[in-house]
Amino acid sequence: MPKVTANSQKSAPMPSCSSKSKTSTVSQVHEQNSTQNDLTTESEDLERKAIELVQYLLIADQKKIPVRKIDINNHILKDQKKYFPTVLKKSRDMLQSVFGAKLIEFDDKLKKRYILITSRSDIRRNIDLISSEEESAKLGLLFNILAIIYMNGGVISDSDLWKALRKLGVDPDVHHEVFGDVKKLLTEEFVRQYYLEYVRQSNSEPIQYEFHWGFRAEKELQKKDVLLYVSKIYKTEPSQWKLLWNNCMEEEANRSSSA
Repeated sequence: MPKVTANSQKSAPMPSCSSKSKTSTVSQVHEQNSTQNDLTTESEDLERKAIELVQYLLIADQKKIPVRKIDINNHILKDQKKYFPTVLKKSRDMLQSVFGAKLIEFDDKLKKRYILITSRSDIRRNIDLISSEEESAKLGLLFNILAIIYMNGGVISDSDLWKALRKLGVDPDVHHEVFGDVKKLLTEEFVRQYYLEYVRQSNSEPIQYEFHWGFRAEKELQKKDVLLYVSKIYKTEPSQWKLLWNNCMEEEANRSSSA
């Protein structure tokens, strides 16, 4: 039998330490590239969602209808709801930088809602810009109503507002050729758009209701502009309305200090 010696035994070559290191490094590079690709794809997806949300908000703003958080989740984010804060911030930044619009968040009945505010005194500006005569007329009526409420101390009963409107030639009990059902316009459409609040007077018997400025009106209008408008109608100086003028100056100072 042939003799087997130690020298005649041949072992398979073992991988060197440098070979192991190269294999490990290549694997790490692949993993890193894969992770980076995933992050890039995710970032691009969120960017697209933010653009979709901007478009959604702009369309909703045309009708001045607030957008609910649940609407954004259902129509835009869908299965990516966990990214809501990120997408919202991206959209807010886009709206501010591209359209000069502020996205305002507020709570209504414990539900998050969002509206766009493009500038102060937005109502007055839109009256001139809107191409539809009907919409322009509605905004004109709205501005006059807000002025009446403001000059009445920030609140007015519905019966007193109906009287004031009749003096302007708008009878709430008669179907208007432009406004249609005037009472419905004020108590439903303007309320739904958050320009007006229509609430029951406390401890009123029989039951009575009153109007206040809504959240959107507070954000879009400067009290000073309303007072200037009224003063122009009455051909007087706004400073003649001492208390209101002082309040306007105080509001302006507060706004300047917080800017």
